[in-house]
Amino acid sequence: MMEGGCYAASFSDRFLSRLYEWGATGLSRVLITGATLSMVRRYLRRMGLERYVAYYERLGILEHHIVCKIASNPQRIIQVLKSLSSDIAVYLVKPKPIGYLSLLQTQDYTYGFSEPLPIGFI
Repeated sequence: MMEGGCYAASFSDRFLSRLYEWGATGLSRVLITGATLSMVRRYLRRMGLERYVAYYERLGILEHHIVCKIASNPQRIIQVLKSLSSDIAVYLVKPKPIGYLSLLQTQDYTYGFSEPLPIGFI
């Protein structure tokens, strides 16, 4: 830990390529934490919203991305998932194209732990 409550951090190459892919596709994503993937899929299928999903991406045990199709309404998916349980956190991610080489050149950052990460694609 550095002075002033800040941590030094750098992105891995795998994470940088994932960010690049998110920006290149331009598809909206719904980030879900606190629910299993089978629970999310079952609920979206029951509510008739699975047709708006391009694919599911597992990020962790209780952390997932729903990649929405181009003509879908991610806000509707978020509303439905928030009604599933109060323990589930749901966020909309709208990526913008970013330069992969510019990320590689500036991959060392220092952040205060109480500040959100200033990433321009979210």
